[in-house]
Amino acid sequence: MTFWAKLLTVVVFILSLIFASMSVVLFGKRENYRAELEKTKSDYARDKDTLTRANAHLTEQVSQLGLEAAQAKDNADAAQLRLNAAIQEGERKAAEFAAQGIENQKDKNLNLEQAAALNSLGIEMKALLASEGSLKTENTTLTAKLIDEQSHSNKLEKENTNLHASLDSATAALGKAEETLKLNDDVFAELGRRNVAWRELIAKWATLPDIRAKVVTVDAAGNFVVLNAGRKQGVMKNYDFSIFRDGVFVAKVSVFDVQDDLCAARVVVPKLPIKRSDDAWTRLMSD
Repeated sequence: MTFWAKLLTVVVFILSLIFASMSVVLFGKRENYRAELEKTKSDYARDKDTLTRANAHLTEQVSQLGLEAAQAKDNADAAQLRLNAAIQEGERKAAEFAAQGIENQKDKNLNLEQAAALNSLGIEMKALLASEGSLKTENTTLTAKLIDEQSHSNKLEKENTNLHASLDSATAALGKAEETLKLNDDVFAELGRRNVAWRELIAKWATLPDIRAKVVTVDAAGNFVVLNAGRKQGVMKNYDFSIFRDGVFVAKVSVFDVQDDLCAARVVVPKLPIKRSDDAWTRLMSD
């Protein structure tokens, strides 16, 4: 085995270790996202159950307070009716006493009792009205608390949705990274099979500007293609382009003639037949 073949073997081995490490890191990140999602789902389910029980309890309290307020209002209305009846009766008695001119002690005592009864009914009505106001205030407080709990539940729903979106984005990024690793494996395998010098190729990719183009003409007989990029796009002779189709490596071409907006490139590493509209990049992969 020659020195260059040994060197190529070492480089391929190192690159394989790098790609394997990247795959392990990406897999670990995906597991962390899954663990975080499961924990969030568990917390959300627990909080939702707690909020559901709290909402049911608050709803029951609101209903009970509504019944008590309605009962208090009925009692106040009944007291008001009794007060009105007592006032009418007192007025009627006073008119009778005035008309008859009767002022004896018995009638005075009756008037005093009626006055005391009227005063007692007034106090009772005020107490019932105060109780009704307190019940209304407590009902308003409980309603506000119920609204706050429902708002917190909606917030948890939104956070859960955002976590799902983050997980979907991370999963998509992981899939794209895995596709890139597979693409690189295919490219390096093909270049290794054709004994392409790795060090020169990597150095050339690192120094070439990032130019992207499309294949506009394929001459299979002449073993060359025409790309829609030229001097205006920074293309020069001996520039290498990698040809891809739907993310799959197709071939490697080398430019031998350059015009303003076009260039001709000879196929140097064929893998698949080149077709019109295939992508052409001066780099091994897109940024």
